[in-house]
Amino acid sequence: MKVLVVDNSEEIRNLLQLMLTSRNFEVELADSGESALQMYRTFKPDVVTLDLGMPGGMSGQETLTRLIEIDRNANVVIITAYPYDHSMQECLKRGAAGYITKPFRVEEVVRSIRQAVIHAGRF
Repeated sequence: MKVLVVDNSEEIRNLLQLMLTSRNFEVELADSGESALQMYRTFKPDVVTLDLGMPGGMSGQETLTRLIEIDRNANVVIITAYPYDHSMQECLKRGAAGYITKPFRVEEVVRSIRQAVIHAGRF
């Protein structure tokens, strides 16, 4: 399964990459919304994990909207430091497959990714 990890924190990107590759996921990393859109087109991931709190440039919400415009079947799991709130509700309305709050547990991330793919009927 292919996962695109989008987060402005190098530490979080590397942690997720390590966690997921150790479980046989193929992982690519993006540090901004702009790079995520480019990577999505070429990598064609089954799931995108997307941080909402990306300062400067394209916000996480805008990135989500643009990903859904590129592929209305995109599976995007939001990862955020903020508890469930209005912005999270908005992301779910826009098409996010789920959300995880930081700090997260390895199994929570893996379960959310698998649920997003199963729900989409891809596996």
